[in-house]
Amino acid sequence: MGSSETQDNLPRVEVVENPFYVSRFLVTVDQYAQFVAEGYSQRGWWGRQGQAWLDGKLERPTDEQDSVAALKAERFGARHTPWKWEEQREFGNRPVVALTWFEARAFARWFDAKLRSAYRVPNGFSIRLPTELQ
Repeated sequence: MGSSETQDNLPRVEVVENPFYVSRFLVTVDQYAQFVAEGYSQRGWWGRQGQAWLDGKLERPTDEQDSVAALKAERFGARHTPWKWEEQREFGNRPVVALTWFEARAFARWFDAKLRSAYRVPNGFSIRLPTELQ
């Protein structure tokens, strides 16, 4: 993993990955709605940068030509629900869309805790976002 070029890249390293599972199904709007109702406003799921994003305190991108920056520019300010949430709620069994990495990570942390409280989860198993390598 990495690059043989040194400019702005990490050096190439050999990486061995342990086996892992990935959900075969996408998270639906109805499933995510449970998190919005029960956990979206609970700061413990977000982490420090996620809380700053949630509060609208991350700095605005400088490159306004970038399409990602343009999308982010629409979303500044404190957040209480995902982007265009009311439009998504009309179609509960569709996959939830337009989430940020912060929202996805907070959902994964919340869902992991819900799963652990309802079922006996074997050691070493957790619900989280996949790494770049995975």
